[in-house]
Amino acid sequence: MEALQAVASLIQGAQALLQGVEALSRASRDLSEAPQKIAQLEETLGDLTKLHATLLHNHSSKLHHPELLAQLHSFEALIRDEDFQLGRAKKLVLLRRRKGPLKMKMYLNVVVTAVTGDELSEIVKSMNSQLLEWINKNSIKATIAKAFDKTAEKLTSYLRVQAQPGYHPVASKARKIRALLEDETSSSRKVVLIHGLSGMGKSCLARYVAADPPKRFVHGAVDLLLGQGCSRRSGTPEYHSRLAAKLCHLLRVLGRKRGEIDGLDLEEACQLLQETLLGRSILVVLDDVWEPDIIARFTRLYDNECRFLATTRNQAVYETTTEAEKVEIGTEDVSELSRGILMQHSQLSEEELPATTELLIQRCGHHPLTLAVLGKALFKETRPEQWDKALDDLSTYAAQAPVPVHYLNDKEAESAATVFGSFDYSLHAMTTHARDLFLSLAALCWATPIPEPCLEAIWQALHQDTTFRIVSSKLCDSSLLKRSSSSGSDTFLHYTVHDMVALFLETKIEESIALLLKEHSLIHAESRAAIVPWLYRFGNRRIVKLAEDSLVEVFWSNSEELPAIVLWNVVEVLSTSSTMAELEAASIGFSRILGPELARLFLLGFEDLHAAVARCVANCFARSDYERHTFALVQAGAPEKLAVLVRNHEEFHVRRDAAMVLARLAEFRHDACEEIMREVPLKEVVELLDPRAEETHNPVIDSLMTLARAGEEVAVREIFLAGAGKKLEEMLLSGSEIAQQRAIVALKSFHELGGSSVQGFLRGSGILLRRELPWQAKLSLERLTVLDRKSSFNQRSSSSAPAKRHWIAQKVAVLRDGSEIEQLRAIQELAPAMERAGAGDPQLLDSILSTSLIEVLAAKLDQAASPSPASSSSRQIKHASNRIKSEACFALVKLSAGGSRCIKIMIKAKVVDNLVVAMACSASSALQEGAYSALHNLVFTGRRLVTDQILRGGGGNLVDRVLGLLDAGFQIGLYCVQDLVEIGGKECIERLLAARVVERLVALEGNSSRMIGGGKFRDSVVEFAKLVGKSSGLSAQEHRVLNSQLVRHARAAVKDPKQMGKITSVLKTSYERGEGSGSGSSGSGSAKRRNSFAGSHSSAVNF
Repeated sequence: MEALQAVASLIQGAQALLQGVEALSRASRDLSEAPQKIAQLEETLGDLTKLHATLLHNHSSKLHHPELLAQLHSFEALIRDEDFQLGRAKKLVLLRRRKGPLKMKMYLNVVVTAVTGDELSEIVKSMNSQLLEWINKNSIKATIAKAFDKTAEKLTSYLRVQAQPGYHPVASKARKIRALLEDETSSSRKVVLIHGLSGMGKSCLARYVAADPPKRFVHGAVDLLLGQGCSRRSGTPEYHSRLAAKLCHLLRVLGRKRGEIDGLDLEEACQLLQETLLGRSILVVLDDVWEPDIIARFTRLYDNECRFLATTRNQAVYETTTEAEKVEIGTEDVSELSRGILMQHSQLSEEELPATTELLIQRCGHHPLTLAVLGKALFKETRPEQWDKALDDLSTYAAQAPVPVHYLNDKEAESAATVFGSFDYSLHAMTTHARDLFLSLAALCWATPIPEPCLEAIWQALHQDTTFRIVSSKLCDSSLLKRSSSSGSDTFLHYTVHDMVALFLETKIEESIALLLKEHSLIHAESRAAIVPWLYRFGNRRIVKLAEDSLVEVFWSNSEELPAIVLWNVVEVLSTSSTMAELEAASIGFSRILGPELARLFLLGFEDLHAAVARCVANCFARSDYERHTFALVQAGAPEKLAVLVRNHEEFHVRRDAAMVLARLAEFRHDACEEIMREVPLKEVVELLDPRAEETHNPVIDSLMTLARAGEEVAVREIFLAGAGKKLEEMLLSGSEIAQQRAIVALKSFHELGGSSVQGFLRGSGILLRRELPWQAKLSLERLTVLDRKSSFNQRSSSSAPAKRHWIAQKVAVLRDGSEIEQLRAIQELAPAMERAGAGDPQLLDSILSTSLIEVLAAKLDQAASPSPASSSSRQIKHASNRIKSEACFALVKLSAGGSRCIKIMIKAKVVDNLVVAMACSASSALQEGAYSALHNLVFTGRRLVTDQILRGGGGNLVDRVLGLLDAGFQIGLYCVQDLVEIGGKECIERLLAARVVERLVALEGNSSRMIGGGKFRDSVVEFAKLVGKSSGLSAQEHRVLNSQLVRHARAAVKDPKQMGKITSVLKTSYERGEGSGSGSSGSGSAKRRNSFAGSHSSAVNF
């Protein structure tokens, strides 16, 4: 999609250039205009050159895609050609500027114009042809690519599992497992359980089968690694927490969004998994299961065609799981593969293997993992004496191996000793660097995957070089470490180890402690300070306690550098959190240890230390931490030091975090708030708000809002004097929807605390009159200015009724005959009067109705947009007309609350007809949204008066126009239909059913690519059925008849039996509960539609 966006930018730039060339073509007939057009074209070419350079930089990571690279190269060639042709044109035009006598000059003008005009036309024609050819060629490609993308978005993903590279399966077992999974008889079980000793290849066999699953699994296969860490060994609460995290990871793979799964407990995760697998057919691999409860939870999932392929070496799981087909893998099964495994990992042929090979295989017990480790240790080793030495050393190491028998049953003990012996042999065969890294792994807790930055930090502490990837790859090649494949949901690569490697590492903890944490170790103090936060976060239980002690020691040392190193690394550790639960747990742990020590660090004069403290506090502290430690931080002079960082520090993240901490200190230290506010460099804080960088908006706006809450109106005034208004204005006019929403929320918050500053900004900037301002933002901001306008209007409220009528009549006259700007200002000035009239001021309502305001607004809606000869282009006039129409809709929203008198005048003036027509104006989304908002309010205020007009007005075709919007894919069409059903009663429903509205909705649900307006048509038929069931004013018999008609239409159109079941269930439930009486059913549905359409509409009008 990024490549497609780049191509779209190129095409847009080429089209802009084409417009300039067409302008030059017109100028070639009148050479007096040509220099100006050429200068404009030169400017456009310069902009396109910058665009090309920007796209090269922004998509540098995507340039390995040949399509994108070819597009960029062809665009560069196009710019060069156009620049050359433009240079020729420029030289021709300059001929006309030759000096000479007036008569001679006039004669030359005629001749040069005749000659150069033709040649200039030829140049322009050539430029035009090149541009059109390039645009057409690339537009077709972009259109095709976009069509494929839209098609792919609608399709269900086929999930894939990767088989272990080079794995040789036990053929008989693979065939048996596949046959069990393909069995679709009623007696077949949902679980196939593979059992065997650790390292026998159970996981590889399961992934081999899942990599090419049986055809019945139409949605593919997924695998989930559980491991011994996901067991009750560490207590039931910890087991539930880890299992929930594993299920959340599976849900992410299955397509759930991160926001849906963050913070789920075990039962919630199981429930969401049930919903996700509903109706799907997936083969799920459950690797290394240690609890029967896990298999039981998966077998309880219903209404799906999934099967579960589990592996375990736990005898208890194997014996207690009764609802599973069981497959055992033993030594006799893998013996036939032993020689091939050794050859694969040693990279030796059959002829190159020495005579002692068979003895070595037997000493390894035909164990695949042992053979793989030894094979890597003997990589391309052909000397027989080395193989003999390996056989002797393996026996020695196996005899000395301290096998943790309490984790293993007796059957595994002998095999484990051999495996551990092979690990020791491989360890002694490693280079010093690889051995140090492997021993350091013993300090970590391998119950969950470890992010790569953690291992890299440890490696940097051990050896100050950049060969981490080389050494880690050697460990992966030796089967001692496993690197996960990167996925879209992971920011970092992660590492795991085989469960036998994890057990072996437990025997090496003492060596790891001596290597990493002892003062006499090879690691110097700075490197040890860098890895202590990583060991505290990812270490095993014993290491965590030692790391905590080391953290405290660092802060009580005499060094200023060591605490800074620790704090910088704490921030890095927090950045590796993949879920909110992980981030909160890590933050709580670090803040508990570091919080009491941070204030003292501000007493030191080391600026890098202050920056580290600011970043740590901003990323670690919760509200409770600020409550505990703010007093000490202020007493230590933190505000002054943080203000220096905001002003002077070169790193943006440090300045941003220092500003955030300053704001929090002002918020939580009420008695010193004024003193802290004086220290805050507000201008520098406001400068951090870059309207184009969305990732900076939340933290900077949060800081400004926190300062405003702390300092109230005075702080708001100072914030706006520092330039916050200008930044927010840029976000509103040119930012994305998210940026606009953030700016609106900020302005509302500032208005609550210091309304005069916000009103002064809105009034002074004229932003409400800017055509770039979106409709939703305008509605939200209008409420902020209405109080200010009310106060000026109230100055006239004491005057007599004739004086009010005269003032309103003057504004109506301006609205009718004034310029566009004057009309816009007139509507803005009339807004408080219209709102007060709608809110229940009868005298003011009489004054408004005595004028022709509603008729003038109706005329504006019906205003033709035909260009006059003296005006600018047709497009500009049409746009101006649509602006006035949008403002007219805005005014009608306010007047619609005035009751039946206003509604009747609006109907008579054909406002309803014009609003329906305006909703179909695809050229202006603001006008469409405004027209729907006004019509929505009219429907729910005038009710049957308005719905009757829609049924019968416009020559009887207004309903057809509404349905036309629905067919075109406009979300407002769906909302308008729902409004008619909710309010219009039997006649509306019958008319809609006769117009085949159910069939239209079904067609839209099946074609999501036609959605316009950002909404969704999912379950729209079900929602329609709900509204029919709730429709008011119908008898039980009328409900029954309408329901039966709806069911007939649905059965003819709906192909999905589940969706049909939902529809009949909804109708049956509403009929049985008597919801047809419809008391008050309209409010919540309409509010929900209005809020989902434009979240700020509801704040614009009070009913």
